[in-house]
Amino acid sequence: MDKIEVYTVLGTKIKTLLKSKSIDLSEFQKGIYLLKIFVDNAILTRKVIKK
Repeated sequence: MDKIEVYTVLGTKIKTLLKSKSIDLSEFQKGIYLLKIFVDNAILTRKVIKK
């Protein structure tokens, strides 16, 4: 993965990870987060629920 951006549900970017293969969400509160994952020439968006 080239880059991962973590957003709140309201669209606020809260973290950017470069050249990372994993994401540690332990520092975030419980809730729903959106991940924008940049791989090669593609952008994937995933919803993550932290309980």
